[in-house]
Amino acid sequence: MIKFPKQVEIIEVGLRDGLQNEPKLISTEQKLEIIAGLVNSGIKHIEVGSFVSTKQIPQLANTDAVFQALNLDSDIIYSALVANEMGLKRALNCGVKHIALFTAASEVFCSKNINCTISQSLKRFKVIIKQACEQYPITFRAYISCAWDCPFIGKILPKAVVELAMQLIDLGCDEIVLADTTGKANPKQVDRLISNCLENIPTHKIAVHFHNNCGLALANIIIALQKGIIRVDSSLAGLGGCPSSPRASGNVASEDLLFMLDSMGINTGGNLNRLIKLGNELANILERQNMAALTNISD
Repeated sequence: MIKFPKQVEIIEVGLRDGLQNEPKLISTEQKLEIIAGLVNSGIKHIEVGSFVSTKQIPQLANTDAVFQALNLDSDIIYSALVANEMGLKRALNCGVKHIALFTAASEVFCSKNINCTISQSLKRFKVIIKQACEQYPITFRAYISCAWDCPFIGKILPKAVVELAMQLIDLGCDEIVLADTTGKANPKQVDRLISNCLENIPTHKIAVHFHNNCGLALANIIIALQKGIIRVDSSLAGLGGCPSSPRASGNVASEDLLFMLDSMGINTGGNLNRLIKLGNELANILERQNMAALTNISD
């Protein structure tokens, strides 16, 4: 019999990954209302935004203001993406305790997305982690973008991903996030990569992040769960995409993920009806289609 975990943590990335591709700007007050709604829906880890160039991603320009309005001493994990030392300084000034870093398994994608080589990104992370830990204890999760496929060079070898993941662990990263940036990974590929990673990295240090470009996100998550992974990224209303990945669709919808886990008897602490309502509200704010399959509240 196939075994699944009894509990899974949903990591909501809609306010960062989800909004970065959206043309409409959302006010600080609106973001805080969405965050409050997520907490009320039982979500315990929320990626609030990113400390990156406000010119490059204007949708996330008010990340500082949002963090300054949050209670960072609560039991909710509020995390943010940091791209460089300048971003780190902004994050530390806001009291951020949980930071995400971003690299890629593809040199071409890394260059186009964060304007540096993979090696240079690791050197950047080393400085960021050292400087951050001099201030106060901080946890770091590191995204490996294009873990299965790159929009420019195609398939990525698992060996390259595993080697990069181990380097990130050695730098002091607490968690590695395997990201299917193009949404083209299939269950067989997911099984292979996670199996290879688990030969060198503990299960609790691995999370997964799937885009739904080919409709396989939930199927891929099933494989990850079977391998013992219990931390899964998702995005409210299925928002998302990547500016550096042409034609990439949104992330797996948090509503659909929660429904699947609930129906499998896997505990998340989430409230599905509240999350569905919130997803509809966010889609209305953005004046765009809700990409979740579940948009109607059940009786």
